Amino acid sequence: MRYLAALLGLGALLLALAYANGWRLPGPDRHPDWPQFPHLTNPRLVVAEVPDFARRYGHRYHLPAAIEDPEYAILYEEYYRTNLRNVRALGFQRTHNEVVWRKLHLNFNGNDPGRDSPPSPPLVRMRPAGYEYLEVRLAGVAGYFKGKVYENEDFLPYFYQYNYPAAATDTLFLRYGSTDYRVILR
Repeated sequence: MRYLAALLGLGALLLALAYANGWRLPGPDRHPDWPQFPHLTNPRLVVAEVPDFARRYGHRYHLPAAIEDPEYAILYEEYYRTNLRNVRALGFQRTHNEVVWRKLHLNFNGNDPGRDSPPSPPLVRMRPAGYEYLEVRLAGVAGYFKGKVYENEDFLPYFYQYNYPAAATDTLFLRYGSTDYRVILR
C-alpha cells in the first residue's frame, strides 16, 4: 500500500513538473479531412500557382520589401496580417506535445559582477504541436484548409494578399511563403 501511495505521489509530481514546463492535454484533430494549402475543401474554389507573377502582374501591385526578399518576410508579420481580408484563422488544436531537450552549456567566463547574465532557458520543455485551421473566402464561397504548426506559430504571417476581389468573376491573388497563387471561383 505504501508503494502504491509513493507511485501515485511520484506520478503527481512528474505531471506537475511536465505541466509547469508547458505540457497541456492534447486533443484529436478536429478536421482530419481538411487538406493543407494550396488544396481546399471546396472544389468550387480553384487554387493555382502563378510562377511568373512578378512579370505578368507585378506592374499592378506595389510589392512591400518582404515580398521582394522572402528571407526577411518574418520581419513584416504585422504588415502581412493587416492586409488579409479573404484569409482568416479559425483556431488552433493541440494534437500532441513534443519534448525539447536543450544541451547543457557551462559558461565559466561570465562571472563579471558588474554585468547581469541572461537567464538560461530550461533544460527540458514541452513544445506544443498541432493544427491551425484557416478559411479562404471569395465572393461568399468559403474553402477550408489546415496547417501544422508548433509553439506559438500561426500561418497568417506567411500569407500576403495582393488584391481585394469584389465580384465572383474576380481573381484573388495570394502569396504563401515565397510562392504566388491565384484563387478563382468555378
